[in-house]
Amino acid sequence: MRHRLILIGLLLLATGAGIATLSGTKGQNPPNNPLPAILTPIAPKAASQPATAVMPATYVTPASTQQKPLHDLSQMPAFTRQVHTSALRGAEWLHGVNSPVTGRFMYGWVTALNVPLEGDQYLHQAGAAFALSRAARYFGDERYTLKARQAVLSLMAETMTDSQDTNCRHTAFPAIAVNRLAAAGLLLMAIHELPAPAEDLLKQGEELANYIRKQQRDDGSFRVVEGTDEAPKDIEAVLTYPGVALYGLMLSQRNRPATWKTDAVRKAIPYYSAWWKSSQNMACVPMLSAAFAEAYLLTKEPAFAACVFEMTDWICALQYTKGDARNLAWIGGFKNFAAGQPLASPPTVQSAAYLEGLAQACRVTRQVPDAARYERYKDAAANACQFLNSLQFSEDTTRHFAPNHRPLLLGGFHVSHQDGDLCIIANRHAVAGMIQFLAFAADR
Repeated sequence: MRHRLILIGLLLLATGAGIATLSGTKGQNPPNNPLPAILTPIAPKAASQPATAVMPATYVTPASTQQKPLHDLSQMPAFTRQVHTSALRGAEWLHGVNSPVTGRFMYGWVTALNVPLEGDQYLHQAGAAFALSRAARYFGDERYTLKARQAVLSLMAETMTDSQDTNCRHTAFPAIAVNRLAAAGLLLMAIHELPAPAEDLLKQGEELANYIRKQQRDDGSFRVVEGTDEAPKDIEAVLTYPGVALYGLMLSQRNRPATWKTDAVRKAIPYYSAWWKSSQNMACVPMLSAAFAEAYLLTKEPAFAACVFEMTDWICALQYTKGDARNLAWIGGFKNFAAGQPLASPPTVQSAAYLEGLAQACRVTRQVPDAARYERYKDAAANACQFLNSLQFSEDTTRHFAPNHRPLLLGGFHVSHQDGDLCIIANRHAVAGMIQFLAFAADR
């Protein structure tokens, strides 16, 4: 009997040990997908830091070397402070997804699957570099300046001087792969938004400007596809690229002023003003408005202001208000427009693109002056900022994600209230537009 009790005790001990071993292996949670390498900073761990600590998504400058902020949030009205914080978080997201090795931005992230978003191209990278350059200028953050400069240099490394004219520069890719007119415009925008761009970069920027100059026809329009006068099949190219090129020329007036640049915009306005009146497409409005606004601020010529007002009045009429929004979350977003009619479809982060034009129009109304239009444009821009703020991932709206997934999302603007995917296109427009609102239309 005694031997039997001893045998039973040994069996129980062995069973307990097996259960303990099983719980220590099979019972653990499976590892979550790691953050992409872009977002994992290389920094030594403190001795007291646990080995399993989650590293932040972006590198934070030590307090001893942080620059004094250019803007005092305590002196801002509540809404201005909200927009400032939102724009800063968006800039931090762009900074965080830019690789310190390649200078390129992660294109996007499919949040539901925790995998990278596909579809990147050169123009998207150039647009993100422009937005981070603008953030560096506005916020005065050296970290943004360093990343933005590296991004621009990385993109410029894939350009070349023209074999027929060494005073012209364009992308080295075949024209069918990357639209050279749009690339030149975006790179010019990025270069001249940089705080104190280097002399060699400014020289290359002038070569890009010369390329844009050569693409303008006698009637003021641009050859959107190099080497042909035929209209491209890509509707985006027809609608947006001329405005991008013109805006790039006007921003380059900051550091490399030239009469011919304003002349090019003056030559373009009759053609594109008439063209927009006949087509009335939303996509062309933001960049054309921005370019014509910059031209007006330089020349004070009424034709530029008139075109800005006409397009901006039309865009404002397409914004959702309390009276026509089917959902309160739509207020501040913009309807679509097709076949000559507005479409009451759910607004998306594409609404951010119109914020740039609205903010620029506010600048023009102050110079004309036009108090009624100023208030209307200012309210429209503020409502657009409020709508975009509802599409930005925050601490509260990321609580349902795994802890090591959240740093990738915080500060990013997702597509819509039904689509949580992130993309640098959306963030570029949101950050750039909000900064323009803060600079030219926000209450102080």
